[in-house]
Amino acid sequence: MDQTTAVPFRGERQAAVVVIGNLIRAIKSYALYPEGHEKRRDALERCYQDLSDFLQTYHQMRLDIGKDCLVFNGETIHSAPPEQGNLPFVFFRDGIQTLEFQDGIDFVEVETFLDLLNDHWILTDEPEGDLVTALWDARLPHIRYVVSDLFWGKDPELELHAFSIGKKAANGTVLSESRDSDQVEALRDAEDSGDGKRSVEDFGTQVWLKPIDPDAVELTPEESRRLFEWTIQEEKKDPLTDFLNVLLDSLLEIRDTQEVEVFLDTLKTLFQNLILQRNWEKAALLLKEVEEMGHRHTDPADDSSTTVAAFFKDVSDWPVLSLMEKALIETPSGELAPIQKMLLRLPPEAIPALCRLFTPNLDLKTRDMLTAVIEILASRDVGPLASMLKNTEEPRLCRLVSILGRLKGATINGILEGLIHHPSAMVRREAAAALLRRNPENIHKVFFLIDDDDERVRRLILGFVSRFRNPVLEDMLLEHLQSHGSRLEDKDHLVSCFKALGFCGSSRSLPFLEKILNTQTWRDLFRTSGRIQGALLALKAIGTPQAKELLEKAARSLHPGIRRAAKEALKE
Repeated sequence: MDQTTAVPFRGERQAAVVVIGNLIRAIKSYALYPEGHEKRRDALERCYQDLSDFLQTYHQMRLDIGKDCLVFNGETIHSAPPEQGNLPFVFFRDGIQTLEFQDGIDFVEVETFLDLLNDHWILTDEPEGDLVTALWDARLPHIRYVVSDLFWGKDPELELHAFSIGKKAANGTVLSESRDSDQVEALRDAEDSGDGKRSVEDFGTQVWLKPIDPDAVELTPEESRRLFEWTIQEEKKDPLTDFLNVLLDSLLEIRDTQEVEVFLDTLKTLFQNLILQRNWEKAALLLKEVEEMGHRHTDPADDSSTTVAAFFKDVSDWPVLSLMEKALIETPSGELAPIQKMLLRLPPEAIPALCRLFTPNLDLKTRDMLTAVIEILASRDVGPLASMLKNTEEPRLCRLVSILGRLKGATINGILEGLIHHPSAMVRREAAAALLRRNPENIHKVFFLIDDDDERVRRLILGFVSRFRNPVLEDMLLEHLQSHGSRLEDKDHLVSCFKALGFCGSSRSLPFLEKILNTQTWRDLFRTSGRIQGALLALKAIGTPQAKELLEKAARSLHPGIRRAAKEALKE
């Protein structure tokens, strides 16, 4: 092949790699986020766009399916271990040998394909069908597939037709070679002359009871090599996967409550071991299967549902989740997704234990991941988080208040309004900030904090009031300054209040400010009071022609204190 043909082929392969990568990311988003979630929709649109662009350029995309790989134009473009949850094996498991996408595919077809793939990604205890049947029922016009003629159950470990032992009949059955050629010919004649409904069994069993010639079963070097590879694969298989599958399959047979308790206690121990092994995917699968078991037992008279709830309470408590501490510290930030997926399988009762996992050794992305998990769990039930607010130390409590502020619901406002009276200044500040983020009109509820003992809390309120001109805020500040609040004896705070009035106020405040400048005591002749300094700075901030006129008039005042303060305000 010359260079002119090699380059486009390489570009086609790379484009196919991108399509498969986005397909896998989309499936992971489907598993991680609920239906209708923004990230799930974004992943679907990205997958469709890349596939559509590929097909418009190259017209079709044909994939040959291996147990552990996807092959495109004779080259492997994706490989993964042959186990549940990996794309090649999902197709291979259901007998799909070839998958082809054709030009003209639309968004609905891609969405339907991803929905079907997500539904059959992991085999359930009681599968209602397979991927091939689902694709057949969907009748997607631009997605074609070839299914294997020989289907050896759910786990086709061996390609039996690869061995050329004996001769193969027309119906695909491999026949052992026999020295009695007449019997073989008779079998062929029976198949050729029949009406298509006869089977090998119709011919009789005596053919199969004949001794097999050792020469007929001698393996070729290629067959010996493949047999050796399959043996190695079997030896490398994770026994934990088989053990977990057996346990989960037994869920279907258990009915007695005591048996359920013993079984779930075993699963609890297994879950702890999976955490210690950092096998997050199988831990998530275990939780998923137990959750589905609880859904199957919804009768209030059935003690199984209570037992399942007790299981989730146990695995959500600190003795179990504390086993994750070291893993969270050591896991790279790019490998946190499986941990997050597993944690989202837990109930909201896990929130107290998850909060205890916040340690100074965690990096920022791990903290963000835990915060996101707690936020999602709290959105399902805020009760466990709210119960922590009374007996949690200050730094962790501030994080919880911040999470509360991002949740929806009228009850959240009530909880936050209670926290603005908390003894901790940090908690009061975080609660006030959360209320203002939720709705700026909540300033009426937190404005009293302008007189708070803590300077950081006061600055929060003054900073919010100073953000924009608003007659309501102006009136609130005017009333506060006229009432001589307890903190107004603090000159710096007093000046800050006047400056905030200037930033949010208007010409409506000028009479009040002018009155302050025209009313001085004998001490104002020698020093500038906080009220005079603040009034001049407020005039500067208001900035209207009338305000500037009053400021310039003050700069010509006969009183040295006013004159000096006015000149400083004009310079500022």
